[in-house]
Order: sequence, then C-alpha cells, then structure tokens
Amino acid sequence: MNDSTHGDSPREPSPASSYTSPEPLELAMEALATGTAPDETARTLLQRQTRLVEMQIQQIHLRRWLVGCLMFAMTLGFGALLWNASRDHSVVIESFSTPPDLETQGLGGETLAGLLLDRLSAMDTQTDSLRARDTLSNAWSGDIKVEIPNTGVSLGQVDRSLRHWLGHQTRIEGGVYHRGGQIVLTARSDGGAHSFTGVPAEMDKLLQQAAEALFADTQPYLFSKYLEQHGRMDEALAVARKGAVAGSDEERAWCYAQVSNLLGYQDLPGAVAAARSALEIDPQNGLAYLNLSTPETLLGHDEDGVRDGRDGAVLLKSGRGGLSALGVVFGTVNEAIVDDFTGDFIDAAALYRGPASKVTYQGYDRLIPALVSYELARNHDVSASRAVAGQLSDPELVGFASLTGDAIVPAYERSATLADWPTALADLDQIRATTTGRGYLGPVIDLHLLAPRRAVALAKSGRVAEATQLAASLPMDCYRCVRARGAVAAIAGDAAASDRWFGEAVKQAPSLTFAYSEWGEAKLARGDDAGAITLFEQAREKGPHWAEPLKFEGDALVQQGKAADALRRYAAAAERAPRWGGLQLAWGRALNALGRKAEAQEKYLAAADMDLSAAERVALQGLSENRR
Repeated sequence: MNDSTHGDSPREPSPASSYTSPEPLELAMEALATGTAPDETARTLLQRQTRLVEMQIQQIHLRRWLVGCLMFAMTLGFGALLWNASRDHSVVIESFSTPPDLETQGLGGETLAGLLLDRLSAMDTQTDSLRARDTLSNAWSGDIKVEIPNTGVSLGQVDRSLRHWLGHQTRIEGGVYHRGGQIVLTARSDGGAHSFTGVPAEMDKLLQQAAEALFADTQPYLFSKYLEQHGRMDEALAVARKGAVAGSDEERAWCYAQVSNLLGYQDLPGAVAAARSALEIDPQNGLAYLNLSTPETLLGHDEDGVRDGRDGAVLLKSGRGGLSALGVVFGTVNEAIVDDFTGDFIDAAALYRGPASKVTYQGYDRLIPALVSYELARNHDVSASRAVAGQLSDPELVGFASLTGDAIVPAYERSATLADWPTALADLDQIRATTTGRGYLGPVIDLHLLAPRRAVALAKSGRVAEATQLAASLPMDCYRCVRARGAVAAIAGDAAASDRWFGEAVKQAPSLTFAYSEWGEAKLARGDDAGAITLFEQAREKGPHWAEPLKFEGDALVQQGKAADALRRYAAAAERAPRWGGLQLAWGRALNALGRKAEAQEKYLAAADMDLSAAERVALQGLSENRR
C-alpha cells in the first residue's frame, strides 16, 4: 500500500479551529479580510482602533510642528540677538583696576566705573544740539553701562560676547595706581589713552577730566557743543576744528558746521567759509545751511544769504538734512527770515507765531514776540505791532542779530512807518550805544545794519549833509548800505548818484525786491513816472507778496492820469497790507478822481481807523473839510 491510498485524506476545518490568532483585533481584521462580516463588538473595536491610529498620527504631526516652531523661534531669537548685537553703539565701561587701599575706602573698580558712567551720562544729557542723534557715528546717547565680569556661560554672557564681536561698542577700561604720594587715573578707549594725576582727594576732578577726554575722543561734535554751552568757547572751537580734519566725511561735515557756528561770533567770513566746507563734503547737511545764511546777511551779502536760507529751508522741510525734530522746527525760523528779506511779512509773522514759537533753543523764545512785532510794523500795522506782549526793547534785541542775520528793531520800524524820523533817530542812537560792548559783532551790526538806517533817517529828517557824510562811509559790498547811499542821494537831489547806487544794489542782489522799489520811489519823486513804473513792476516780480511796489505803482499811475488802472494796484496792495492807512488814503483819492465819491468816503473812513503819519492825518483832515 502506498501513501495515496493509505494516508489521511484532506478535511474542511471546523469553525472552532478556523482563527489563526487569539487577539480580538486581529480576529476582527481577519474576518474583514476573508469577507466575513465581523460582529458588533469587532466592528466597534476596529472603529476605535482607527480613531486611535488617527490620533497618534495627529500627535506625531503636532510634535513635529512644535519642534519646528521651537526651532524657528530659536533661530528667530538668535537672529534677533545677532541683529541687536550688530546694531549696538553703546558705551561699555569695564570695571577699573584699583589698589587694595582704595578698595577698602569703597572706591573699588566697579564703583569708579560707575562714577565715570555718571559723569558721561550727565555730559550727554546736558548737551543740546539741533543735530539728530542717529547721525552720530557713535550714537551711544543714553546707552552707557558698566560691565561686570563673570564666569560661566549664560544667555547674558553670549549676548555680551556677540555685541563685543559684531557691534560697534565703545569700550572703556582704566585703572588707578599710586605714584609716590599721588594717584594716577588712566582711561583708555578706541580714541586713545589718557592719564590724569592728582592727590587722592582730587578723585572727583580726575574722573571729570577723564570723562571729558573720553567724550572728546568718541563724540567730538557733541563735546564741542557741550563746551560751547558751558562758556568754554575757545576749547569748543579747538575740538570742532580737530574733528573737521579727522574722522569720517560725515563727521567732518558736522564739525565744520560747528566751526561755522562758533566763528559766527568772532569771524564772519571764516564762518561762511567753514559752512561752505561742510556743504562741499555733505551737500545735505542742514546745520551747515542754518549756519551759512546768517553770517552772509550780517556781512551785507543778502543775495547769498537769502539763496542759502531758502535752500536750507527746502532741505529741512523735505525731512532731510540730518537735524533733530527741534532742528527741523528751527528750520522754519530760516524760512521766516527768507520771507522777511523778500517782503512777505504776513507769512513771516505767521511762521513766528506758529512752528517757530516752539523753539526754545538758545533763548529763541524770548525773541519771538519782537519778531512778530517787527513783521507787523514792516507791514504797516503799527497798532498791532505795539500790542504784541512780551517784546524786548530794541537795544536788548540787537544781541540776537547773530540768530537772525538782521537787527530786529520793531520800535524803530514803527517810527519809520509813521515817518516819525526824530523818534526813529533817537531809537537808533540808543541801539548803537549798546553795540560797543558786543565784541566783534558790535561794529559789524552797527556798520552793516544800523548805520544805513540812520543815514536814511537823517536825510528824511532834513539833515542831508550828515546823511551824505554817513552814507559815504558805508561799505561798498553791503546791499543795505548801497541802497542807503541811493536813497540819501535821491533826497539830496543828486539823481545821477542815486541811479548809480541803486543800480549797484540791483547788481549785488538781482533777485531781491527792495532796491527796485526804492529806486522806483526815487524816480517817482523826481517825476519820472514811466521809469518808476518799470522798476515797480520788476519789484513786484521779485517780491510778489510785498505791498509797497503795488501801492507806489498805483501812485505813479495816478500821476499819469490813469486812476482807473491804479485802483487794481491799490486793491492788490491792500490784500498784502490790509491795515496800511496811507494806502487807504491814496485809494480814496484815486476813487475821488474818478468821481466815485461814496466809495472814496469809505476809504477815507477806513484810513481814519488805521495808523497814519502826521502828514497823512493832516491830509485826511483837509479832505474831510473839503467834503464839508
């Protein structure tokens, strides 16, 4: 018998032995695989297991996401740490090395470093400047600290190391040691090393000397301002001059601007040259523009001063120029000065009442009321000029000429506007008496700003010989001076000399309005109506906001018998000088000449309510009597 006939034959497995695993989950899955529907318990088990697997997958994804976020945060944090380190411009004072006896007196290394920090911080906060702090090459303002050495590794230690490696820190170290009966304080920075010797009781003095030396090394421009504001002018100039020839171009430009500022009190041509040097290095240096236009106009170079003042104002209004918020506001002062030098007195007064009124730098707020009053007087509103509260007297105001480039003399202008020449002369004499005590600037102010006014006032007072003599002594390269020569010659009846001097004034300042209009007045007074009108038209073109040339052109047209044309000029002039009584009077006369009596009466009544000269009051009274 072989195996095919005598072995065990195959049989179907019994239900009890058909499952291959005792695990319920595997049994349920095996049932699904064979197409057998699992019972309810197995189905529930499979559903729960599916959810469990899904949850486990979600947890894996979540863990991966959290790890990714953590890594991103760590990378971001480390990046921020690197970025902050690279932007660090702080001053770090390391603990000083000191002998044991000083340690026992409480003057250990950390204490001395802290005392030096206090002095540097005080000097920094006490220094005012129109320069924006973020333009400083070592802009550590407000960020001075003592570094205490430690051991071990910490996040703080890593941060310090990165700042030291990547940043632009100014690191200061030093020490104290004995030399005989004295002590020597040493201080070192990137700018150099300094040693100061004294007795132990002079430690405060030595620390102050060290702080000043370190401030000079790290911030020459600011240190010069610090010295200036503490009355140490010669030292301030020396520091600024040193900074102007060393360091980066940007820092040299700022130091040149500071040289210009300081020379503005002792060498005006030098101040102009220094400001121009600053602008050659950095044409966007706003402070150089501020410091350039003022000495130019003090020297009588009004064309240059107005051009540079206008360019500086445009630069600062654009947000460029490197000045602080205060410096930008101060730029509005220059804008107002330009308005004054171009006949736009209304806008100048508005600027002084507005943004410029917030300027306290160098006591400018004390000057503001007088500036407003001055502009009002120049615009023929004498009553409003008198009413401005808080004005300093004209003699007091002369000391501010270095800020404005002109003598601000509202009392004189009020008298001149009303043709009260004796009072105007008396005021000028009081002002001139104060210039003798003003050092270098006193004679400059007198010669370029006051004497020309006095020459004209003398001539209009009938003292023509004195006026002619004074005018002849005035410098030839001074715009106001040659205008005064022309005006005095016209009053003296010397038409040829008048034309020559006014022609010279126009040549010196072709873009400015005053010489054209004053020359036109001289021609009008001698009967040259056509020549006067031509000059008044040029004056209007140069100074479109100034009322004078419009009013006087109206007068010339009336003399030509063109009263109807004159009305348009008078109306335009009134828009610019609405409180000019003499203008209202002339306007009424023109209306009367045209037979418009009622309208003329309105102008006469308006004039009666405004400021008038004595002669104008008499004329108005005569017109009133004629009407009766």
